[in-house]
Amino acid sequence: MLDPKTLSKEYLSPSQAANAVRTHPHTVVRWILCGIKTRVGRHYLRARKVGGRWRIQPQDLQAFLDNTNADAHTDNARRHESDTRRRARAIQRPRAFGVLPPAGRNNASR
Repeated sequence: MLDPKTLSKEYLSPSQAANAVRTHPHTVVRWILCGIKTRVGRHYLRARKVGGRWRIQPQDLQAFLDNTNADAHTDNARRHESDTRRRARAIQRPRAFGVLPPAGRNNASR
């Protein structure tokens, strides 16, 4: 829930919206451009460009958060965990496919 001070403003910049929901401004812009994938479909944060800059109505931000139940910190932690596991598998994979020499073999004779 956004605080009344934030809701009283007519438009928010991505930085102000990010401060209100405690995330990074790039995350807010990503919500505008790419949205968030949910079980129901993809939801986008409604915004307008005014003078070449994104502007968000507080009501649109609140509706987006209510509809998506967006929790950026949980999503980022989950993404980081899966990336870490993928990197660990990728490090072991080349050895299994013969790209790297077997471990422990002396390669000085080559």
